[in-house]
Amino acid sequence: MYKQLMTGLVLIKEKYIYLLLIVMSLLLAALSFMNQQVPIERNQDTIISMSFAETAALVTFFLLLTLFFTKHHNITRYKVSEWYYIQPSSLKSLILGDLLFIIITHLLSYIYWVVFNLVNQTPEKTNMSLMVIAVSLMLHSIYLFMIYKGHNHFNTIYSIIYTVILLITLGFHAFIMRNDVEMSLNLSRMAGWNFYLYQLPYLILAASIVLLIGAYFLARHQFNKRHHLA
Repeated sequence: MYKQLMTGLVLIKEKYIYLLLIVMSLLLAALSFMNQQVPIERNQDTIISMSFAETAALVTFFLLLTLFFTKHHNITRYKVSEWYYIQPSSLKSLILGDLLFIIITHLLSYIYWVVFNLVNQTPEKTNMSLMVIAVSLMLHSIYLFMIYKGHNHFNTIYSIIYTVILLITLGFHAFIMRNDVEMSLNLSRMAGWNFYLYQLPYLILAASIVLLIGAYFLARHQFNKRHHLA
């Protein structure tokens, strides 16, 4: 299982680009915070630096969420699927390694988002990522099942669908939470909005974890069925 995780990391050739984006966005966050400390009215430069920082953070956050897609794309791109799917010592290690890779990358995405907002002095925005992470986990669960059902090659159409759904989630949930915080809309005082914005993400997250566990067992069953294993 550990070997499988390390193999996945090796297959992500773009890892240094991700590290660069993380460092750059955190530096921009620190810059925007320092600009806010100047005892004068916020000017255009401050607004621009904050905008760049949040935009860079969102891009980095999204890319970290899609690390499993990147890994699977590289497996197809470098034509190493046969090697990748036969090198683990057992089927359990193979699928469990992919499952843990998905979980770890989503945890990493959340940790990054928390750290960014702490540096940016906006801790109240940390939970706006929960719904996006929950939806992403659900979509990854479906993709994991699809891989072991027989679609070993990278699915471009599914990755596009994934991106569209996450952008919709950002627009109709995360950004509404952001506006609630920044514009003091007090949506949390309204029962419907409070449930949708602040309670529903936890329910979706719990459901996504159950779905991910279910996808693991279904993937094992499908792989055994394809290869006539006991």
